[in-house]
Amino acid sequence: MPLSSEGTKVLYCTSSDPDFPSVNILSPDLRRYWIATGLCPQELTVKLGSATHPTGLKLICSGIRSIRVETAQEGSYIFGEAAVGELEDVGHVLQHWSSPLLDLGAHVKMIKVIVLSSWSEFFSIHSMHIDSSSPGLAATRKRFTELHRQGTGVNLLEVSIPRAEHNKDQSEPDAPKVSDHIKTWGT
Repeated sequence: MPLSSEGTKVLYCTSSDPDFPSVNILSPDLRRYWIATGLCPQELTVKLGSATHPTGLKLICSGIRSIRVETAQEGSYIFGEAAVGELEDVGHVLQHWSSPLLDLGAHVKMIKVIVLSSWSEFFSIHSMHIDSSSPGLAATRKRFTELHRQGTGVNLLEVSIPRAEHNKDQSEPDAPKVSDHIKTWGT
């Protein structure tokens, strides 16, 4: 789910520069970003437009050495650790970090990114993307389709579920199954 989704907003950040405010991470434009001092830890808390079940997080950033991600469920301000990571020093090139998120609940409403240490005096977060298995999935699919068209190498996995090829008995549930000519749902 791109963070530019309707209703998503930055609630809190520990460092701010008027030329590079934290709300810039909501923009799909990588030239707009949040910059913070290397005096760590630094935090950024994002409230999602709708509750979701995040399965992963992707960041495009620079100058970050170690990071922790925490999530809070809808109606709560109690955060739990969902991921930690170390990033390599790549100089003045953008870093790409992605991590699966620990399943802390299906109704996550807030995500906190904590930069624990940095490689230089300043670091930046250019983009934040949440992988999700929730109603936000349509928006995620749309964003990945856009990235694929831009030639970023992102591919989608599409799955089709076959329809049952037989007539079911009235006592059978509505679920696809391959006909095996064995009656299992009654006499």
